[in-house]
Amino acid sequence: MQRGKKKIKEWKLKDEDTRRQFEVKVQQKNNRNRGGWKQLSENVLEAAKEVCGESTGHRRRRRETWWWNEAVQRSLQEKKRAYKRWQRTQNEEYKREYKEKTRQAKREVARAKRLALENWSEELNSSEKQKEMFRIAKQMKRESKDVMGAKYIKDERGVIKINTEEILGRYVTLKTC
Repeated sequence: MQRGKKKIKEWKLKDEDTRRQFEVKVQQKNNRNRGGWKQLSENVLEAAKEVCGESTGHRRRRRETWWWNEAVQRSLQEKKRAYKRWQRTQNEEYKREYKEKTRQAKREVARAKRLALENWSEELNSSEKQKEMFRIAKQMKRESKDVMGAKYIKDERGVIKINTEEILGRYVTLKTC
């Protein structure tokens, strides 16, 4: 797979703890390296890479979910290990263990989603979060709309014309009628 340009995950700076870590790193780097604007910008970029991390550079976008946490990660890894063990051995006991791990993983995902949604709802009291919610709602509305207008025309028999000359010929015919 082709790799694109790596990008800094600057969205992580929305978290207060991460933002504080970033500020401390920038201060440390600026205290060590006193220089001009170029040095300052390099220090900021280095601190951002260290604190926030970088994308893998994959062109295919991998979304990070808003509810994902370490417990979900651990639960899904356990489920995956149980599945591989069951597939290797074809043992019924390992199959039951895998099914139990699957149920646990589903419960963990549901718990994480519920907690994240509760946290998000509590934060809606601030005007900044309300603006974010309305921005997301507008985006969802735009994405769900059908595209209006068509870039094709039909002839007298109802066959769609794709060729530009045929479309223009039909358009001229309609105008003269």
